[in-house]
Amino acid sequence: MQLLEKIFDKYIYVVDDSEVIRTVIANCLKEKGFTQLITCENGKDALTKIEKFQKVDMVITDFDMPEMNGEALVNALREKFGDEVLIIVLSAQGSKQKIVEMMRKADDYIIKDEIDLIKSDIFFAIEKCFMNYQLRKENERLLAELKERDKRMKMELETAQSLLAEFKELKNVQSSVFKIAYYNKMSNIIGGDFFTLRRIDKDRIGVLLGDISGHGIPAALLMLVFRNAVIESIENNPSPDKAMADLNTKLSSIFPETKYATVSYLVLDETKHSVLYTNEFQNPIVLLKSSGELLELDNGKYKLIGIYTKELLGEEPEFSVDEFVLEKGDKLFLFTDGIIEATSPESGEQYGIERIEEVMKKNYKQNMPTILKMVLQDFYNYTKQMVSDDVTIFGIELF
Repeated sequence: MQLLEKIFDKYIYVVDDSEVIRTVIANCLKEKGFTQLITCENGKDALTKIEKFQKVDMVITDFDMPEMNGEALVNALREKFGDEVLIIVLSAQGSKQKIVEMMRKADDYIIKDEIDLIKSDIFFAIEKCFMNYQLRKENERLLAELKERDKRMKMELETAQSLLAEFKELKNVQSSVFKIAYYNKMSNIIGGDFFTLRRIDKDRIGVLLGDISGHGIPAALLMLVFRNAVIESIENNPSPDKAMADLNTKLSSIFPETKYATVSYLVLDETKHSVLYTNEFQNPIVLLKSSGELLELDNGKYKLIGIYTKELLGEEPEFSVDEFVLEKGDKLFLFTDGIIEATSPESGEQYGIERIEEVMKKNYKQNMPTILKMVLQDFYNYTKQMVSDDVTIFGIELF
């Protein structure tokens, strides 16, 4: 572990309500050569000591603890330090859903098992986290140098923008059964949201909405790679679950280790009036029935496309697919997190999916394009048009 030799003086906090666990981990790290170790009984104790010492590089925390658990501690650390503090979560909760939730907040996740396994895993996790941090800082430095070259930056942005033109305008797919509308506004010249509409055969239309991690030129380059992979996966795999599995395999071998996509893919059948879908996306698909009933559809198992491999899971990833039949007037809505995570400049609270659904319920008798306009009007009134992320929303109606 060559990298570990360079980080022995990093300030590492070991947080666990079990004195045995935190002592074992601290002793193991001391034996390895780490010198700046602080042990804490829970999240509250950790924040107090961090405030006292004013130095923190990494926090290794248990998930289930009294007073302040690991998830609350992670949220507090991210709010105060952003991604400048590395976080490893220890937990006996080994569900895929919990791992995905925590991996979106922490830098690594170790399932508590036998002490010997924790001891062996911890060194690997620490090295990987600091290595990723080092790579991220190097990337930031290179990006800063790139931004200083104004002329070159402008040329690259214009080139990348022209290459992405197809993703800014949907394919001209006509349907006598489904009405489809969308809205997209990028936070800068090149965004991470992507969307496409493609006719699969004479009776079926594929609708795909997603989000690529990151923004700017790196995201634009990933978008080009993603575009080709999406088209090939959709054309070669008629079922959404098979298309998603093929896409995940492609991206896991092409994308950098820390990059991923989240994807929602639907196949609309114009003959059966049915929808076949898999939703590996941050947000559920919202189904607004003609009666006013509102349902959230989410059969996703992994959420992060391009991350999960057979080597990681111990088996080939299998994606869920479900089907339902629409009735006349039923509407579907898909949207990226640029909407629900946008905040009010007055209260600081997120717009949230609850507000979207409230607008939809109040206006359920309206047609789909009108409902989209009502949602967007409420959204921009709430945020005062101060939005820092890409905003994309789709609407589909059976008429």
